[in-house]
Amino acid sequence: MADILVFQKQGENTDKFETAGKTGQAEHVMRIVTEEKGAEEAVQTKTYRFILIDLEGMEESGIAFAFFVRGLKEYRMTPILFFAKDKKYEQMAFHDIHCYDYMVKPICTEEMLRIVYLYLTHSPNLVEDSQIRFQVYGEDYMISVQDIIYMEALNRSVFVHTVNYILEVPYMKLRDCVSYGEGAFLQCHRSYIVNRRYIRKIDYVNHQIELKDAKEKIFMGRKYERLLRHKFDD
Repeated sequence: MADILVFQKQGENTDKFETAGKTGQAEHVMRIVTEEKGAEEAVQTKTYRFILIDLEGMEESGIAFAFFVRGLKEYRMTPILFFAKDKKYEQMAFHDIHCYDYMVKPICTEEMLRIVYLYLTHSPNLVEDSQIRFQVYGEDYMISVQDIIYMEALNRSVFVHTVNYILEVPYMKLRDCVSYGEGAFLQCHRSYIVNRRYIRKIDYVNHQIELKDAKEKIFMGRKYERLLRHKFDD
């Protein structure tokens, strides 16, 4: 069961969302809200795995709600997908809100399915709240969250660096891994995600992260610095 929250203006056509209510054997509970206050109450009373925000006709309230979501500790890394009529808010969405994707209308149903439901049903997922399942050429690899030191994107694959070995997962996007692990993983660079329990030292001057049980230091991208400071300040 995967819960999705959709925030859009009153009367907006929702056929594209309803069409994909089921994908394969996975069922998705979708809640649609049309007011900012109602949206804020929704994320405070229930945990959603994916949030869609349609900015058309409600740009200010949509952006405000996105910032509100990111201000909640349990939603710091939850995927947010924006729909918009133009690219006016694209830079803000990626750089300040750290959204999952930003799509400009018109958007076909197939494209929405590819972005949202393929993510929910075929991305690595938690197993019993302690493990993540990775698929490599049809074979499942289940790795404990506590054993993953960091993940690295390289040559269209994600390399999962664990305390015992390195697993290469072909054709995977690093951003698909961020929201798993119950907040254990932090993106510090466009090519790296680190497990916060292994962070030994963050060097903000030289933009590097020193990790336990890892010989090399991980680079920290400037656009992720504020997010890391915010996480560790909390």
